[in-house]
Amino acid sequence: MALLPALFDATAFFRRRAEDTILIEEIENTIKDYITLYFRGSIGEAGQAQLQDAIEAMMPSHSKFRDPFRQALSHYLTVVGLDHPFNEEAALEAFTRYLYKDRPPSFDELTLSQYIDLFTSKIRWDSYKNAFQLDRDAIIRLLDDVRKIRNKLMHFRDEISINERTVLRYCKEWLERHRSQVEAIFPLKEVESSAQQPIDIVEVTLSSSLPTTTVSEFVSQTNTLNVEKLDNAPEEIQLWDEISLTDNSRYAPLALYLLNKPFNVEGELLTFSAIEEVIKGKLPASARQSRSWWANDSVGHVQSRQWLDVGWRVSYVDMEQSTVLFTRIHDRQKLYIDFFNALLVDLNQKAQFHLRKPSPNGQSWVVIAGVPEGGPIVAYLAFSFARYERFRVELYIDRGDKERNKFIFDALHRYKDEIEDALGEVTQEAIQWERIDDKRAARIALYHKGSITDSDEELAELRSWAINAMIRFQKVMEQYVNKIMSEGL
Repeated sequence: MALLPALFDATAFFRRRAEDTILIEEIENTIKDYITLYFRGSIGEAGQAQLQDAIEAMMPSHSKFRDPFRQALSHYLTVVGLDHPFNEEAALEAFTRYLYKDRPPSFDELTLSQYIDLFTSKIRWDSYKNAFQLDRDAIIRLLDDVRKIRNKLMHFRDEISINERTVLRYCKEWLERHRSQVEAIFPLKEVESSAQQPIDIVEVTLSSSLPTTTVSEFVSQTNTLNVEKLDNAPEEIQLWDEISLTDNSRYAPLALYLLNKPFNVEGELLTFSAIEEVIKGKLPASARQSRSWWANDSVGHVQSRQWLDVGWRVSYVDMEQSTVLFTRIHDRQKLYIDFFNALLVDLNQKAQFHLRKPSPNGQSWVVIAGVPEGGPIVAYLAFSFARYERFRVELYIDRGDKERNKFIFDALHRYKDEIEDALGEVTQEAIQWERIDDKRAARIALYHKGSITDSDEELAELRSWAINAMIRFQKVMEQYVNKIMSEGL
């Protein structure tokens, strides 16, 4: 019986700590929301570029050396007598390429202290000040108190006091109380009238080669994809059908819905009710009560892993209006473009088969050839980053007809042992035969561990594996596709 008071005390301690942590997360996420609003929701490359520039400007390694580098360049031009105007853009590019080696963090990777710095920066405060009654210095002191309490809590230095807990509650409520004023200054959904200005949220009518886009269409039509004729390789192949293959998460349909958006849709503003329609179930109570439920946390939140895995992030949440804004992660799109461009250049030097000349556009996959060569195309060869930090070389089978696709897959599957023997040691794991019965297409793939966010060295190793695997894979698939065609496919 003596253990009961101690057990009760421990339970109460951890409950209070959890409540305090949630308060700090709510404060941090509200600050992130207000920063997002300043940058017009960070929708589109322009908004995200401005936000990333602001992040880079406050990084110590950037700000400490950039000005001396600029002064050195100016001095050099003066010494050698070159009569050229100083080019700020070229100087910044040179600095970034040769001196600034550290990759700046993304918006979601910043610390609370860095969010506070972004939020209270003198450069932007004139735009915020009309929304708040406290002056900037008072707000900085309040948020700095929150930062200190957060560090005390996270580092288990001591249990926070009643007064400190009161500060957290006051700050959370005070920030949230000013949301309507901040939203009035920075309207979330804003469409510029000038054709030369970017449109924050873009919705377009889908062409026949793309899936549906609205919530109602998405829910009522599970497969409306139409591909081009086989003698015209598609510009892109929607490889999102893998989500239903191994993922039992109740939020997987939300990831599928976002991945289903046309490439030129930058953002999607959804109500909580619309999301429930997509996932065909109710959101938990915490999603409607706590802003932190929507945090872009790929480790601690199973729900956010879904949208982050498909290249989207939560940019803004309005708990009062029950709406959430999802936007594309443009930094990741640039990484895809750079990776696939380098991969295609290297593959072109080694491949003995005809390659298409695709232009990587920021998608997580690229289609490089049709199979067989020189005849009616039965399937497509592609590289693709898959979910759960995997990369694949694949044969994607889609002739526009589900029954036909499964027939081709089954015909190849009859030679499963021969195909796997022919591929030999090209893959670290067994070949995956993905019939995908609930989808129209089918896939045969080799997988390798790899994510677009890996280091440069790891991505270079991945490209090397991908090239060797594709060269062997194409040869084997070409042989067996021709074989089944000769049998009367």
